[in-house]
Amino acid sequence: MEITIGIKHLSRELTIHSNMSAEELQAAVSDALSVSTGILSVTDEHGRVTIVPAGAIGFVHIGPEGPRRVGFGAV
Repeated sequence: MEITIGIKHLSRELTIHSNMSAEELQAAVSDALSVSTGILSVTDEHGRVTIVPAGAIGFVHIGPEGPRRVGFGAV
């Protein structure tokens, strides 16, 4: 699943490919934003952990679940 996180006061977005489900990610975002000093922790496909302070999160875009498509052919 592709996760895009917008960081306040930065023009670039943070994109992570994770094996988390949409429900797990929504719960993690809600938990992080419910506390003023919360953090959002996301583990990517390679086991790397990305930690973002909740106060810096502008938005979180959760992409569709499933494998990424590669190539130019129509499926």
